[in-house]
Amino acid sequence: MVQLGAGGTRPGVVAGHGPCPPDDVGGPPGYDELRQAVADPRHPDHDRMRRGAGEWTDYFDRAAADLLLQ
Repeated sequence: MVQLGAGGTRPGVVAGHGPCPPDDVGGPPGYDELRQAVADPRHPDHDRMRRGAGEWTDYFDRAAADLLLQ
């Protein structure tokens, strides 16, 4: 989720959380499952989903999102 706002001297991203989901993750329910599995090494699908997610990380990069918006 991204929140847009004043962002200083020009419009931009002022807040957000979570990264964009990987392709073919299965919509919102699949994205939630991916985030839970990757965060918990004891999750039964942790290894499989970690491999499938590649370099994906559960981090929101405000500066990168702001550049994409502008």
